[in-house]
Amino acid sequence: MNQLVVADTRANLDLAKAFSEAKMVPEHFKKSVGDCFIAVTLAERLRMDPWVLMQELYIIQGKPMMSGKLVIAILNGNLADPIRPAYEGEGPDRQITITGRPHGASEPLSIKLKVRDAKTANEQWTKNPDQMLMYAGARQWGRRYTPDLILGIVFDDEEITPNRAPIIAPPAATPIAAPTTAPELIDEETGEIITQPTELPAKPGEEWRPWAQRLLAGMRSSPDATTVDRWLELNARDLNVMREEKPTLHATFMNGVQQLKLQLIPGEST
Repeated sequence: MNQLVVADTRANLDLAKAFSEAKMVPEHFKKSVGDCFIAVTLAERLRMDPWVLMQELYIIQGKPMMSGKLVIAILNGNLADPIRPAYEGEGPDRQITITGRPHGASEPLSIKLKVRDAKTANEQWTKNPDQMLMYAGARQWGRRYTPDLILGIVFDDEEITPNRAPIIAPPAATPIAAPTTAPELIDEETGEIITQPTELPAKPGEEWRPWAQRLLAGMRSSPDATTVDRWLELNARDLNVMREEKPTLHATFMNGVQQLKLQLIPGEST
């Protein structure tokens, strides 16, 4: 796998600063040298290109979250023999056997996993069960045989499963949500529903919380995470001011944005 080679902490920090000022990184890495530094050092440990890793790396409650397809890339880039799937059965008893060989192992190692034991509320389990079974199986294989590679990493469908503890905002902050009386963002001049990313300046005298609620309401019409990032880019000026004046509120807002993006992560349906 092609990769940027970083030699030491100073080089990592310089690279992190460059990424934090780049336009071609996800919004949550922009202007955050610390998060970029963590991503760069994590990529170095996993023998990946930092930029590639950052495209599939999300930050939820201070923890790194990756898409299911990325765990496969991580494993295959660090194994003696890449993992391979074999399927059998139908319906809830559909089963995958994942086989791979870590460095130092004399024989391939395998796990078996059935749909009924892995299925979550994610709609992709209905649309693409084999792909989701591959993601879940690879994750289980990695945690059993190469825990050092994915230790501490959360994966997207794990965080949005209803029977798991929900993602909550820090105790000091109240979660931001679009107003219940206005689930859609309305153009006050035309009366039309706004469905495309647009600059949404704060109104004179408007407090940051209702402005953030309006912005999040508009974002909810986004068809994908890239569109959400476009909303953030167009409103970056006010977001930066909100971060300076209300850092806790800004952090809570970005947590809400990340939760929205979890449902829009590309690649899970392919």
